[in-house]
Amino acid sequence: MTRVAFVMASPGQGWLGGLSYFRNLFQALRALPASSIEPVIITDPHADEKGLESFQPIEIVRTSLVDTRTPWWKVRRALQLYCDRDWLFERFLRRHRIDLLSHSGYLGRKCRVPALAWIPDFQELHLPEFFSPAERGARARNVEECCRHATAVLLSSQSARVDLEGVSGQCGARAYVLPFVASVPARHELPTVRELEQRHGFRGRFFHLPNQFWAHKNHATVIEALRRLKDEGLDVLVLATGNTADHRQPEHFAQLMALAAARGVADRFRVLGVVPYLDLMGLMAASVAMINPSLFEGWSTTVEEAKSLGKAVILSDIPVHHEQAPEGGVYFPPTDPIALAACLWQIWSRKNEPEIRSLDRVFESLQERRGQFGRGFEHIVAELTVPNSRS
Repeated sequence: MTRVAFVMASPGQGWLGGLSYFRNLFQALRALPASSIEPVIITDPHADEKGLESFQPIEIVRTSLVDTRTPWWKVRRALQLYCDRDWLFERFLRRHRIDLLSHSGYLGRKCRVPALAWIPDFQELHLPEFFSPAERGARARNVEECCRHATAVLLSSQSARVDLEGVSGQCGARAYVLPFVASVPARHELPTVRELEQRHGFRGRFFHLPNQFWAHKNHATVIEALRRLKDEGLDVLVLATGNTADHRQPEHFAQLMALAAARGVADRFRVLGVVPYLDLMGLMAASVAMINPSLFEGWSTTVEEAKSLGKAVILSDIPVHHEQAPEGGVYFPPTDPIALAACLWQIWSRKNEPEIRSLDRVFESLQERRGQFGRGFEHIVAELTVPNSRS
């Protein structure tokens, strides 16, 4: 078995999509008939046990070396940048028989443990207005250092490869692209609609918008579309789930709620916040359709989840959404609430709401796509762990 380490400092906080990504990768590996990879999670000594529960029974190792609040972290950074070899962490990894560090930065090209650096997206290139100058600089430095110091770079979409080639043609040409696939619970594991209604205080049909409340996720266009439908006497309900905090724009959620109130659609744009995972999947499965209005995505987790559940999707007309190509996807220009309102009513007004595929076909498709995801990662790991296989 090839032992592959993933650093997760303080899991359970911040970026929920990142944790979902790792769960999907580990599930894809477990689903393979004979996986050659043994994942190992490395976290800091103070990481909350609750955040790690969903990753069991994967081996978990704790160390202060991954705690950014300790002096050890600064020493590691200096070694990485000035010696091109993270001696401290390399020694730790070798002591734990780690063959590859994956998705967790870089160690330096002189290290004997290869490192596969993951760059989720290049949002700062497309929406620079959502980042401070310091954040844009930090993201640019991270890309530069990953290209220079990591053994290889992993991306989730061909759209991201195009972005990387624009920054560094040489790095983009030798990057790996591995789109992830979302594993989902079986339908019988999900709560019933009645249970969801009682727990979350709604009734009847609804669209599901399961994006975190970050500015680029574009909830405002959905609110404006609901207002236009209301003006035409058309009544639909959108249930929105996700973290309501945006550290880059702390006032963003309050502004959205004020907009919904001003447009008179607060009762039609219901925010449920962060809900338990099975409830999240249950809401998506029970919805008329899922909505992703985002202005930018690296590779959308929610679109992948909808694909794995066989749900219809209304999504913004951006390149990566076309690359994901959900069956039965309906696209709208991301800043056009009139077009979105038309898409919402087109799907809402259907007399029947059959799934876009039978459950058997959905399951077969998920099994095939998940297998491709797991085998694709195995192939990359095999290439990187064979001596001198990657220049």
